[in-house]
Amino acid sequence: PRLLLLLLLLLLLLLLLLLLLLLLLLLPLLLLLLLLLLLLLLLLLLVLLLLLLLLLLLLLLLLLLLRPRLLLLLLLLLVLLLLLLLLLLRVLLLLLLLLLLMMMIMMMMTMMMVKIMMVKMIM
Repeated sequence: PRLLLLLLLLLLLLLLLLLLLLLLLLLPLLLLLLLLLLLLLLLLLLVLLLLLLLLLLLLLLLLLLLRPRLLLLLLLLLVLLLLLLLLLLRVLLLLLLLLLLMMMIMMMMTMMMVKIMMVKMIM
């Protein structure tokens, strides 16, 4: 009976370890999903901004034909939009880098966990 109890305890411990490992695996995955969502949102915003830019260009051409006075204001708006676009692109790139970094960290953590589990099983 004592041996059986010991075996059960060991099994329980192993199960707990597996659960912990699963949690450790899932947490970065959730973070990655969040980051991906953020990236998608940013991409959407970028596309919207590009569309707005195109619209403004068309408006600019129209105004060029009609009134030269409003042209200056529109040019200013165009430059501001371009700056915003550049900023968004930079943020997007940063997020991508962060994503890659997180993936690498996650891989390393899983490798370490696997190694630890193997060592424990050998002992």
